[in-house]
Amino acid sequence: MRYKRRLLRLVQPRIQVRLMMAFGGVAATGLLLQYLLFTLVLTRAAEGLPRDGLLLLDQLGEVLLVILVGSFLVLLPVVGLVGILATRRWAGPLFRFERFLNELAEGKRPGDIRLRDGDELTSFADLLNRVTAPLRRAPADDGASAGERRAA
Repeated sequence: MRYKRRLLRLVQPRIQVRLMMAFGGVAATGLLLQYLLFTLVLTRAAEGLPRDGLLLLDQLGEVLLVILVGSFLVLLPVVGLVGILATRRWAGPLFRFERFLNELAEGKRPGDIRLRDGDELTSFADLLNRVTAPLRRAPADDGASAGERRAA
């Protein structure tokens, strides 16, 4: 059975938030570069005008600041949404692997790892299933280790 994913749930918040912050940092850097380039180009254009160049220069800072703030207000939430949607295809499987391995460490016998459609790391899930299959299918240990049984 395939599990349905909730749209905006953070499965591994620490990892996902760090990646979204990195995406946001790249977006913010791009916006600041855009702001600087607009300022440079428009300042040079204003200096070249025969008349009203000083008027344009006077209004330039305010206009570009409005554009910069507006761009941040539009782009950063979009980056956050895209970050959640993109990272969950990785974070979901990592969460499932962690749960699977914790169950094994506790002595439980979990079934095969099943990932959702569209998830990444499916080949790693298949490898984990193959490698742990003998351990998960071995007869239940009654508490005595193999060494203790041989000594008896």
